[in-house]
Amino acid sequence: MVGGLLVGLALFVGCTHVIERPTPYYEDGPTQLAPPQGTFEAGTRVLLLGREGSYANVWSWSGKRGYVWEGALGSIWAARSNAEQRRKSEDADPRGKEFDRDTPGAYVE
Repeated sequence: MVGGLLVGLALFVGCTHVIERPTPYYEDGPTQLAPPQGTFEAGTRVLLLGREGSYANVWSWSGKRGYVWEGALGSIWAARSNAEQRRKSEDADPRGKEFDRDTPGAYVE
């Protein structure tokens, strides 16, 4: 039941964050005594479900759910914005104009 609800929420909202570096996750919460149940790889996109102290409860598209250190998360929107800025700076002409990717030798007006 909960798994189906999470899938539906993820389809509606989409992933909101990305794991920025390999990060262990804890299924039963950040205060459990057992070792972590696994590790999210860097670049894993996750849906933020909630926060508990310095930990975030996340769900990945592959179906893993767990608590990770909040410092390991980055906003997917910030990552997209940074990638767009890099693309624009790569396409910029030294004169400050932007190249048109679809027309060789042309500039965006």
